[in-house]
Amino acid sequence: MLEIGFSRFTRNLLQRTYRLVANNILEEYNLPTGDTPVTTDRESNIVAALRNSVRVDCACHRLHVSEIIVERHEEQVTDAASYETTVSDLCRYVKQATAIQE
Repeated sequence: MLEIGFSRFTRNLLQRTYRLVANNILEEYNLPTGDTPVTTDRESNIVAALRNSVRVDCACHRLHVSEIIVERHEEQVTDAASYETTVSDLCRYVKQATAIQE
């Protein structure tokens, strides 16, 4: 019971923290907090924290997840190596174009 309560407490704390950080960043740039799109991964606490915001999935995260799925089922996917290289190249391009640091 204590473990469940702690888990729920931690989840709520993370959601409030994510929401506070996102709102602080938007306010710092004088952007409205309700209708300014925020790009995130699909982590459940972030999705919940920003449920009243315009949230956009990060394309690189989604491509990476699909790349992992292809790797796990490589023998069933034709052209898996080509797909993996293309996804990797695309993610590298997006990171360079947006100055994302690895």
